[in-house]
Amino acid sequence: MEKVASGEFKKDFGKVLQEAYRKPVTITRHGRDFVTLVSSQDFFAIQNEILGEYYLEKVQSGAMSFLEAVRAEKKIINDIIQARQDYDDGKYFEYHAGYSADIKQKFLSKAIH
Repeated sequence: MEKVASGEFKKDFGKVLQEAYRKPVTITRHGRDFVTLVSSQDFFAIQNEILGEYYLEKVQSGAMSFLEAVRAEKKIINDIIQARQDYDDGKYFEYHAGYSADIKQKFLSKAIH
């Protein structure tokens, strides 16, 4: 990835934009990475590749930022991975049709007393 100092970016704005259209360009400030320019086509392709339909709609509607959506989706994936690991480790319970009624009854019996 090409890196350009912020002073050079100011001086050669058009040239750097043309370069960023072809490949990402990182602008540095005081010798540190500050911002990366990427073409809008590449950015939207990345969004479509990374995000599922639900979070993609949230980003496109403005309800979430791209970063918020990526973090939310990552959390879901990590939760699924953990659930699979828990299942493999025998950390699960068998659900039965009366389970919800049993919980409700226990809760109500404690609430009444």
